[in-house]
Amino acid sequence: WCDGHPELMEFTRDGVAGHCLNPLKHLADGRLYEDVFAEQLTVVLRDYGFDGYHAADGFSSPRQPIWMADFSDDMVGQFVALMGVTLPARYAGPATGTAATTARADYLWNHHRQLWCEFYARRFEQFFAKVCRAVHAVGGQVCYNNAWTRDPFEAYYRYGVDYHRIARAGVDRFLVETVG
Repeated sequence: WCDGHPELMEFTRDGVAGHCLNPLKHLADGRLYEDVFAEQLTVVLRDYGFDGYHAADGFSSPRQPIWMADFSDDMVGQFVALMGVTLPARYAGPATGTAATTARADYLWNHHRQLWCEFYARRFEQFFAKVCRAVHAVGGQVCYNNAWTRDPFEAYYRYGVDYHRIARAGVDRFLVETVG
């Protein structure tokens, strides 16, 4: 399925496919993947009799730190729209090639770092609000892995995840992993 939807791939700051899915992106037809995911998740929960959904690595947070990924046209477009940022002309349009993608990533991280973190926090809250509504509607629960064993500040700064917002979105339980 992922091979059929390369538009959902997470891309590194230099425009290379990270070979993992970014659940915050748009499908080629313009729909947000999260809308399709939430809908299909309820089908799976009912069909297989599951009690709920366990959001683990890659869905509870990005696979890579947000200074490394995803600076794709889709994510930058969402950032501009959601955060009301106007980018300089050379970064505003589609990035073509490694140099352009890297320059845009550098610009965003160096000039809009706080807003980039905030953008991801808002998007993950939106993602989980949809997932929680869908799962709760069929009587299920949502369990959430913490972001790569990170404390609240580091989860926000590294992965754009705000645990308070995730809780506000309706997550029923948090699973806190620790490093032994």
